[in-house]
Amino acid sequence: MANRAVFLIGASSDIFESSVSSILRTVETFDVDSITIFYSSFAKRYVSLIRNFFEENSILTHIKWENIELDENGYEEQLKSVLDHNTVFCPTAGSRYYTISGSVLAQSKGATIVHIMFLYGPWHGMYYPFVPRFLQQLKIMNGPLAPSKKIGNIITEEQAARLKKYWEDSFRSRSISRRAGREALSLNLNDTRNYLTNDDIVNLPILMSENGEVTIGKVQDEKTCLRLKISGNPQKCHVEYEDKGSFISIPDDENMRDGFIESFIGRALFGREKSRRPKKEKISFENLYSILGFTSLKASSIDHNKHSLEEISAGSRGIIVDTNLVYRGILLDKNVKKMIPYCTYVEIANKRTDLLKTKLESLDKFYADLLWESLTELMETSTIIPTETFFCDGVIPMIDPLLIKNCVLLTHDMGAYNHWLEIFSENTKVCRAFVSYTDNIVRLAFAFLLLASLLHMS
Repeated sequence: MANRAVFLIGASSDIFESSVSSILRTVETFDVDSITIFYSSFAKRYVSLIRNFFEENSILTHIKWENIELDENGYEEQLKSVLDHNTVFCPTAGSRYYTISGSVLAQSKGATIVHIMFLYGPWHGMYYPFVPRFLQQLKIMNGPLAPSKKIGNIITEEQAARLKKYWEDSFRSRSISRRAGREALSLNLNDTRNYLTNDDIVNLPILMSENGEVTIGKVQDEKTCLRLKISGNPQKCHVEYEDKGSFISIPDDENMRDGFIESFIGRALFGREKSRRPKKEKISFENLYSILGFTSLKASSIDHNKHSLEEISAGSRGIIVDTNLVYRGILLDKNVKKMIPYCTYVEIANKRTDLLKTKLESLDKFYADLLWESLTELMETSTIIPTETFFCDGVIPMIDPLLIKNCVLLTHDMGAYNHWLEIFSENTKVCRAFVSYTDNIVRLAFAFLLLASLLHMS
């Protein structure tokens, strides 16, 4: 028997992203023939945007839709009228009040309650199917309906082509996110496994043939020799790779991990023959690790204790980004507000023009593109602080104090940290950044898919 899916819309943030993800993940998991959306009054505009997304991409056109504004005094009767044992109730995108109240009503009516897990990190601002399915797992909270272990085929090849164009247009000015989202779409379309919250192993099939050709999510060559397998909880996981039919774990030692990534990139760029690698590269593989997202940033102030960027910037107006943090992947810390001094743009632009003065070897070109795209996306999503057009070490102290009052000034440079610590007053908090290899599945998935995207273009 077909089922009705009921969704709440009215969260305090990320309404569009959580709504689209929830609808798609629920419908591909259960046999649904109708959708009812209950929305808070302020969310009416988002309901229109969500419907436009599905209509523009011709997705779920076979399903009957109904949109109902929640009545503050009569919402219980509204919800009761559609909830029964053939209903899937998903409150993920709703306000806290209606989520709690609606879930109690759904349980009393015997409906199946589901929740879509969100592990944002570098994926913040993105949504399914442009986020890997295994990062937006579906959790059954209560009810008789069983989820399918394999997803339903709700996106055809023609619809996938529309989705890809829609994504390219929507994220045109955010190249790094666009790249990762494009690879995630390919991965989701080629992987039919429905990741539920009791799944502790996920496959991230970045596949490489003997000649170095990289593909995502589908084996196209019998001699494919590399597949990544990530297992563990979201905050701590380990990576394995498949070599000639056997899974080999990458040790926790950072040198071993760096060596694996270097080998992977090197084979994709230069094939199996090491002699093909140019001898005059200006950039090393080590330059790539942080900007791709294989590392994470922590920060400390005068107490010398290391904190997450969210913790160090709590209560401030944002983090002022020194140039060296662009190289170390601060773009991917999307949960914090960032402020970009104009001198950071000047220094990165000078670095890129320096790289472009001569004919770039493969690794240099690879890095120059990645660095510039990271900067442009940062500038698109951050506040720009005007400065003199000179090196940041000297001109950041010259910024109007009112512009950076109650901000965190963060740098990885020990010299700049000590210098600024003596100059700035208590109105601007000076902190030093530290880099470490990450074992967070959310960040690693982004790093590997971003890497795969760049290898496609090499």
